[in-house]
Amino acid sequence: MVGRASGFVVLAVVAAALAGAAAPRASAPSAPDPTPFVKRLVVQMVHDDYAHAWLTLHPAHKTVAARWEYLYCELKSPIPGEIQSLEIVRIVDEPFLVSGVGRVRGKSVTFRLVLRGLGPITHTSHVVAVHGSWRWILTPGRYRLYRSDGCGGNGLSA
Repeated sequence: MVGRASGFVVLAVVAAALAGAAAPRASAPSAPDPTPFVKRLVVQMVHDDYAHAWLTLHPAHKTVAARWEYLYCELKSPIPGEIQSLEIVRIVDEPFLVSGVGRVRGKSVTFRLVLRGLGPITHTSHVVAVHGSWRWILTPGRYRLYRSDGCGGNGLSA
């Protein structure tokens, strides 16, 4: 059984990976309900399927986190546990700052994740429409880390 401290590690991993999505000056209403996108992304990340997750990373963040580098770094810290439940708790339209892009309008999506053996993890991610599709972004810390050429052996700690 995974301890409570591991639950905080999982939250940090999911939070780092799901900081949101962004488009240069795009607005959230141009894309459909973000619920399926966020749920699919969380499942991909919990299953360490970073190859598919990277495909929906914001284009500006793909330039700082090349696919091979992103996979190498994120797979250094696999997420322990199996998804027991995942639900979207709240979706709110709002503006936020995206590293390397600027201020954008998007949606804050709060979800509740329960991994077998851990208590519930509640996290809010931000998603933004890019050409009518949702995209996620790196957290500011992860963005800086990738911009400085890599994960430096630190896995997902940002």
